[in-house]
Amino acid sequence: MKRFSGLFFLLLIAVMSPAAHAYDVRLTQADLQQRIDENLPISQGNALFQFHIPALTVALLGDSRQVALDADIHLNVLQQWQGKAKTRIRGGLEYVARTGTFYLHEPNLDRLDISHIPEQYLKQVKSFLKVALSKKMTAIPLYRLDKNDIQQRMTQNALKDIKIEEDAIVLQMEFF
Repeated sequence: MKRFSGLFFLLLIAVMSPAAHAYDVRLTQADLQQRIDENLPISQGNALFQFHIPALTVALLGDSRQVALDADIHLNVLQQWQGKAKTRIRGGLEYVARTGTFYLHEPNLDRLDISHIPEQYLKQVKSFLKVALSKKMTAIPLYRLDKNDIQQRMTQNALKDIKIEEDAIVLQMEFF
C-alpha cells in the first residue's frame, strides 16, 4: 500500500508541475521544405494563361511572424508566349486542428517580376497570377502533423500557440 501511495504521490507531483502542462515542438525550415516538396509541382490555368511552379523555397520570417515561399514560375500566355516569373509569397500560418494541417494564411505577393511576355499582356498576367497564386497557396498544405510521430500526434490536440522564429516554427502545447 505504501508503494502505491508513493507512486500516486509522484504521479500527482508530475501532473501538477508546470513542465507537465507545457511542451514545445520545433518544426525546422528543412522539415517544412520537405513537406512542401511533396506537393510539387503546382500548375493552374485557363484558356488564356497557365502557370507551372516546379519548386518552392521556404523561408521563415521570425521578425514578422510570417512564412515566405520563393518561386520561379513558368508561364504560358495565349499558347504563344513562354515567360518566366519570380515571386515571393508571404503570409501567416493557419492551423486546422481536425486534420493537423498548416496552411498559408492571407498570402500576399511581395514581388512579382515577369520576363519574356509582351508588354501589352503584362498587366493581365500580373493580375491573373496575383489572384491565382493567392487562392492556390491557401489550399496547399505547408505541413501536416505526422500521425505516426507521438509528439506530433499529441500536438494536434493540445496546440496552444504558434511562434515563427528565424530557424523554426515552434508549436507550443499545453496539457490540462
